Amino acid sequence: MARTLPLDIDWVTCAAPDCRGAVCAPYDRCMAHLDAAELDSAVRALSPGSGLDLRGVVIDARLLGRVMAALDDGRGRARMGRARFERAEFACDARFCGAVFEGDASFGRARFDRLATFYGARFAGNVAFCEVRFARELSFHDVTVAGHAAFERIVVARDALFGESRFGRTVSFRGARFDGFAAFDQAVFAAGASFRGVRFERAASFRKAVFQGPAGFEATRFGARTYLSPASAGCGLALTGARAAGSLDVQAHGCAIDLRAAQVTGPLTLRLTDGEADLEGTVLRGGGTLTGRGSARVLSLRGVEAERLTLTGVDLSACRFSGLRHPEGVSLSGCVFPTTPKGVRVGLRWPPLRWSSPRRVLADENDWRDWRERQDRRRTRDRQDKRDKRDKRDGRGTRDRRGRRERDLARAEEALSGVRPPAAPPPSAAEELAFLYRGLSKALDDAHTADDFAFGAMEVRRLTSLGAGRWLLAAYWLVCGYGLRMRRALGWSALIAAVAAGFVMVTSASHAVRAPARPSPSSVRTPEVLQGTSVPASPVLGDDYRDGSG
Repeated sequence: MARTLPLDIDWVTCAAPDCRGAVCAPYDRCMAHLDAAELDSAVRALSPGSGLDLRGVVIDARLLGRVMAALDDGRGRARMGRARFERAEFACDARFCGAVFEGDASFGRARFDRLATFYGARFAGNVAFCEVRFARELSFHDVTVAGHAAFERIVVARDALFGESRFGRTVSFRGARFDGFAAFDQAVFAAGASFRGVRFERAASFRKAVFQGPAGFEATRFGARTYLSPASAGCGLALTGARAAGSLDVQAHGCAIDLRAAQVTGPLTLRLTDGEADLEGTVLRGGGTLTGRGSARVLSLRGVEAERLTLTGVDLSACRFSGLRHPEGVSLSGCVFPTTPKGVRVGLRWPPLRWSSPRRVLADENDWRDWRERQDRRRTRDRQDKRDKRDKRDGRGTRDRRGRRERDLARAEEALSGVRPPAAPPPSAAEELAFLYRGLSKALDDAHTADDFAFGAMEVRRLTSLGAGRWLLAAYWLVCGYGLRMRRALGWSALIAAVAAGFVMVTSASHAVRAPARPSPSSVRTPEVLQGTSVPASPVLGDDYRDGSG
């Protein structure tokens, strides 16, 4: 009866029943089924640097010991060329400590029933461990791989050690599963490293690992505490869609961390130095703490669900907060926010003359009020004016300046059209913005910024109100800045007092000018004084008045 072999077996198999090992020429059987004399002959044919083909062979301790001894280069290490172990079954401890693989090495779909250790091994070419099953521990500690490395869909039942390993080119662990502790401390990944879809059932550690290329942990599952604290990750650290059942400790320097749509059941601790983080859509059931140093900044907190979230020392100038579930649970300390455009503006809308002093706002309000585009246009125009003045001072022609100005304007318009912020959100978005301002104003340790956020909430309410309500809020803003600008109220009070005092002074002076002068008694001329003067008789007082007897 013909044997049924898997389709991926493309080698001549052993003649022994139920064996799919590769034949050892010139025999028709694999090395595991050779008799003693045949095995001695086959082993004598091996020498340091020889190729090795044990595909599909069941390898026991005796066979592995004979082969490794034949490949020994005299310095206590086995040295082999092209090594092929696809679908091999290691029924003993597989010890390749210090081995040198001068060619490519492939272990695809092999099975290790006991310990597998490659401690200190050197791979000069590529190495593949795709779909390998390790029933016990795996040690890849202090291993150097000069070429590409593939560990896709491997299963390690116990601890896996990759500490201090060095991978010269890309390495992939896609779909791998680590049932035990996994350690990658101080490992060096010179190119891209992909851990997409990996399952870490127990603790995982990447302390002081070096990622010189992109490091991808998309859709990775962390079953226990995870220490993702690389010494460097030059091209970014992607944790998009990752799931952490325990705590997640991430520390990075000078790189971008992508935590979009990640879910962390335990507490999240994120320490960022001179880098940026994107937490859009992240779910933090155990709360989170984000600490920044240097130029650390957060790009987005859209849709973040966290009852407790602490941000310290980060730049939030470009951070969007729309969709934040619990703004009242956010604590902000020492953070940097964007400010409103300052100065006086003249427009066609009422009021035609507007002035604004700088206040701290959210980037969402910048988008809502279309400030960013106007600022970009103003900066572009200022740069062009400075360049025109410099060209004029240097004696360049007017035509050249005009042509350059037209080109710069066209280039600026094209650039701005590509990064144009979204149109003003609907009223529901304005209500959400006011909700964010009210919630975040309670989470700030800076009283001045808290007042600015409360002011922003009232501004959004005023701009979205209609009819008499808007006029009342406008008056409230004009008089005292919604009760948050006391200097404005004092200014109005001083102005009203000055106007009242001036009015009193003016009215008092006008009364003094209009009042008639009363004659003094000394100015009344009597008949004794008027000697010899005939005084006509008064028709009212009669002659008595004329005689002075009245």
